[in-house]
Amino acid sequence: MGLVSMKALTDYWSLNLRFDPIANMTPLKIYQLLRSNPHLVDNEQNSNNRYFKIRPLLEKVRDNCLRIEEEKKFSIDEMMIPYKGTKAGRKRDIRTSDQGAKTKNSKRSQASGQSRCEEGIDWTFFNIHEEGEVQKMS
Repeated sequence: MGLVSMKALTDYWSLNLRFDPIANMTPLKIYQLLRSNPHLVDNEQNSNNRYFKIRPLLEKVRDNCLRIEEEKKFSIDEMMIPYKGTKAGRKRDIRTSDQGAKTKNSKRSQASGQSRCEEGIDWTFFNIHEEGEVQKMS
């Protein structure tokens, strides 16, 4: 959990290894209940958008990443990820005869080690609305 890592989640609440900032915030049983059943939206909501269940979480993560101040020095890392499944999402498949299908992923990291997450994640689905129309990102 964050900067303080322990071998088991229950160690944060244990008597010997108790970590007060976490243990005082919420009881262990409630934390385990919330962690086992994360619901971000109402399941009864009828939506044509395939990302409607995780959209609030991804928007929050993206907003927090965009708050990181951009530095002048950065590096771009491009990697090929082997993938043979059929549900690759909105990534681009690159077929090579010798190694099969791969997914191309690029990431930009700043000199401080932080990365702005909009480069590493395909955010195009944020422009897809209920009716299926696509709007241009600003």
